[in-house]
Amino acid sequence: MSIIDTPGKIIDVNLDLQQDQTFPDIVLLTNSDFRLLVRPKLDGRWITVTNVTGQLQVSLTIEGNVSSYYDSVEVDNSKHMIAIDVPASATGLPFVGFYSVVLSSDGSDYKMGVGEYNILESEFI
Repeated sequence: MSIIDTPGKIIDVNLDLQQDQTFPDIVLLTNSDFRLLVRPKLDGRWITVTNVTGQLQVSLTIEGNVSSYYDSVEVDNSKHMIAIDVPASATGLPFVGFYSVVLSSDGSDYKMGVGEYNILESEFI
């Protein structure tokens, strides 16, 4: 999958802030694929993401232990985005909790913010 070809939820990350940001809710249906596109900005400009990786961390509580995580699968400098995929196999059961986005560069990890993460039961007839 290409960042350009695959739609996903875009989260803009302001690297100028020196505290956790509040991210928009992520609401998924059970057994669905999901792509998160993280777009970091510094000094009002989208940054080059060549040496940056990302991780989506999911937990039951806002500061709780991480129950699952998903690493970035692709970066695209022309779009200034880092793609993180969550496979359908990871959304099989309903869930209510939180997610964090962690960016890594030069061997250091930076938690950028938190938002609500929900997986809702879906039944198609």
